[in-house]
Amino acid sequence: MSTLPDINEFTQHKLKFASTNILSSEKNGKGLKIDLDKFHTTLINRKHIQQEMALMNSLVTNPTQLLYEMFSQKFLRSFSKPLSPIFRKYLGYSKKYQSLSISVFDKYKKVQAIAIQKATTQDNLIVKWKSYGSKTFISCKIKDDFIFVAVGMKELVLLEMMDVSYIHLQSDSMVRHISKEIISQTIGKNLVILEENDESFKKVSKELQNIFKTANIFAIDYEIMLGKELQKGYDFVDFCNELEDIGIVEKQLENEILKQIKDTRC
Repeated sequence: MSTLPDINEFTQHKLKFASTNILSSEKNGKGLKIDLDKFHTTLINRKHIQQEMALMNSLVTNPTQLLYEMFSQKFLRSFSKPLSPIFRKYLGYSKKYQSLSISVFDKYKKVQAIAIQKATTQDNLIVKWKSYGSKTFISCKIKDDFIFVAVGMKELVLLEMMDVSYIHLQSDSMVRHISKEIISQTIGKNLVILEENDESFKKVSKELQNIFKTANIFAIDYEIMLGKELQKGYDFVDFCNELEDIGIVEKQLENEILKQIKDTRC
C-alpha cells in the first residue's frame, strides 16, 4: 500500500502554509518593519502553488494569465532566450489581492521593495502598485555605454528581459532621489530615456536631462516613432506590446537613436 499523502490533502497543506505566511507578512507591512526577503519568498511560493491549482481548476486565477495581461503572449514568445528565470526571480503572487507582485533588488540581491500590481483598500477602492519597503530605492545596472532610463514597475521586468544597462525609478517622483554615485557612472555615456506619453512625464524627462547633463541624451517619443497620436500614459510596455516583437522594438530604438544623432550633427 502506498504511504504517499493524498494529493488533495498535500495541496491544502501547502495552501494553508502559504496563506498564513502571506497574511502575517502583509499585516506586518502596516506601519511595522517587514522582512522583505521573507515576504518575497512567500509571494514566489504562492505563485507556484497558484499555478498548480490553476492547472487543476480553470476557475482559479492563473498567474500566467495575469503575466499575459502585463506583457502580450506574442511579445514574450519573440524572445530567443528563456524568460522563466527572470519571472521566477521578480514575479510573485498575492493571494489576498489575487494579483502579481514585482520585487526590486539591490546589487547584493537583497529585496529593497515589493509592489502588488492591483490591491484594494478597506473601502474597496482599487490601488495600483501597493508598495512595501523603500519607495525611493533606485535600481541601477550599468555594464555598457548605452543606458536605458525607465519609470514604472513593469518596466523593471522588461529591462531585465532585454538584458540592457538601466537606471530604473519606481515612480516619477523618485527623480529627486537619483544619487551622485549613479550620475557619476553615466558621464560620457549614452542615456536613452523611455518616456511616457503625458505632460507630467515630459517634465520628468527634462529633469532627467538636466540631472544627467554629462551624458548624451536620447529621449524616446513614441508618437514621433509611430507617426500617430497615442493615448495619454502610453509607455514603453505599451510600445512593446503593440509591436509584438523584441527584434522590431530594438530596431526601432536603434533607428530613432541614429536619427537623433544625425539631427544633432546637422
